[in-house]
Amino acid sequence: MMVHDPVDISVIQSHLRDKATGVSLDLSTMPGRPGKHEFYRAELDENDAAKLILYWEFQKYTLDGNCLLSGLLSSAAESPRVKSFVDGDSAKGFDRMDLRVAQSMEPMLVTDDLESDFLYVIDGNHRVIAHQLRQLSFQGVSVFVCVHPEMRKWAYIPEYFKQLWKSHR
Repeated sequence: MMVHDPVDISVIQSHLRDKATGVSLDLSTMPGRPGKHEFYRAELDENDAAKLILYWEFQKYTLDGNCLLSGLLSSAAESPRVKSFVDGDSAKGFDRMDLRVAQSMEPMLVTDDLESDFLYVIDGNHRVIAHQLRQLSFQGVSVFVCVHPEMRKWAYIPEYFKQLWKSHR
């Protein structure tokens, strides 16, 4: 991952509101003290695709329910929201998803450090899944990243993933 600039949380919160994602990035619900989180604009490289972990509710679309994007099952294409990003949705005014060139569609990731083996997708899962299903490269995909050394303790990270994360440290 190539980190570009630090960014204020208000920029990310505004982005999430504008996209009506339902994710607020409320620091009071996240591990650690709010003043200790760091936020960045970054670009993924091809190796980061293997590090992407989908939000827990997408485990049904992954091999063994492990939430790893690299274990994505083709059944994910059956989700209507994923399908709209795979095929495009003219009624909503967007083409087939290609995160490398999509404007203002940056996924929101959290991790415990910028060198971590895991990048947890808390917003943009449908877009990331569609991108993967289309077999597109993740090289150059713009993202927002929240970093805190205790991120793996966050309540939204499933216990099985916390254990997996712990075993890789």
